[in-house]
Amino acid sequence: MRKTAEEYQEYKANLVRKTSSLVNRLLPKFFTSLNLIMNFMATTPNTYDELPYYCTASPRAQPNRLATVATLFGMNPPPVPTSRVLLSHNG
Repeated sequence: MRKTAEEYQEYKANLVRKTSSLVNRLLPKFFTSLNLIMNFMATTPNTYDELPYYCTASPRAQPNRLATVATLFGMNPPPVPTSRVLLSHNG
């Protein structure tokens, strides 16, 4: 069943009213929660930065080795002199 132009305009107006009502109810709760989180983060000591990190270069992460392994697995890696490697050590 197709709606007439007037019915469609009324439908849009009702939808805007419902959405506005929902947003007006939820936004204060969202920002209150966000403020609580930000205050907690600002007052909590961050021991993460106080710990010493012992790191060394991983021989398995050398660009030449990564390019070779990628080629063996059927990939087409970029040339090593122009490639970029992001290292992420997790433990």
